[in-house]
Amino acid sequence: WAVARHARCGGGGGGKGSADNQARVADYRQILFQLCKAMPGTELDRLKLFFELYGTNNQITIAGVCSLLYWGDRLVTASLQVAEQFIRQIDEDGDGVITWAEFKLAVEREPLMLESIVRSHKSSEAVTYAEARALWTLLHRTGLTWSEMNDLWGELRNSGQVEAAPQDEESAGGGGGMFVNVLIEVRKFEAALYRRLEPPEPEDGQVVRELVRQFRCAGRPELLELREFVMSLAAVLGELNFGISQSTDKARFYFSLYNIDGDRVLSRDEIYVMLFSSHGETGQQILDAMAVLRAIDEDGDEN
Repeated sequence: WAVARHARCGGGGGGKGSADNQARVADYRQILFQLCKAMPGTELDRLKLFFELYGTNNQITIAGVCSLLYWGDRLVTASLQVAEQFIRQIDEDGDGVITWAEFKLAVEREPLMLESIVRSHKSSEAVTYAEARALWTLLHRTGLTWSEMNDLWGELRNSGQVEAAPQDEESAGGGGGMFVNVLIEVRKFEAALYRRLEPPEPEDGQVVRELVRQFRCAGRPELLELREFVMSLAAVLGELNFGISQSTDKARFYFSLYNIDGDRVLSRDEIYVMLFSSHGETGQQILDAMAVLRAIDEDGDEN
C-alpha cells in the first residue's frame, strides 16, 4: 500500500468528486517500477520489463524512452510529444528534416508560431545594461533590418569556428553534441563591425570595444562568443520590430541561427535545440532524452 500511495497519479477530468477519485487511481506501470527496484534480477531482466511496460509491438516510442529515463516525468514526456507534433506539422514531405521552404510556409500560415519560438529565447530583459547600451548604439548606427541581421550572422559564422558547448560534457544524459558555441577571433569580429559602421564616427571605437568586452570568451581573450552576441542583438532588435512585421526575414534569421552545419535544413537535433535550449534544467532533460533516443534508434524510424 505504501508503494501504491507513492505511485498514484491523477485521473479523470474535473467535476464533483474528481479530487477524491485522483487519490484512488494508480498507474500500475509506476507501481511495477518501484517493485522492480526492490526485486532481485539482472539489468537485462529489468530492461525487458521496462520495455514491456512502455513499448508496444516490440517497439518503444519517444514517450516510452522518456518514461524510462525520467520515471514517467510528465512534463518532459509531454514536451517531447509536442516537439514531435511540431515537426510533423512543418515537415511537409515527411523526411525528418525541415527545409527553409517548409519553415517559411509554416510561418506564413501561422505567423505567431515564430513569435512563440522567439519568445522562448533571450529577451531584451535578459540583456545587461552595458550590453544593451552598446547594442542599441550599433543598431542606431547601422539601421540593421532582419534581412541584414541574417547577412551579418552568415558573415560572422563563416569567419568563426564551431565548438561543443561546455554544458554538453556535464549534462547527465550526455547531450550528444546538441549544444554548440560559435567562436570568432576578436580581430575578425571588429573588422566585420567596422565595415558596417561607415562612414566612421568618433564613438565607433568605444562601441566596438564595449561589445568585445561584454561577449569575450572567459579564459580565452582572443575569442568572442558569437552566438551569444547575435542572440542578444536579435533580442534588442526584436523590441524595435515587435509582432509579425518582417516575419519572413526574421524567420530566415532564426532558421539560419540554428542551422549550424550550414546544410540548409534543420535536423531533428537542431529543431530540439531551437525549441528547448533556453528552458533551463527541463530543457536539458528533454535534449538528453532526445540524444539517448537518437543513440539507440539505429534505423531512424523513431521507434
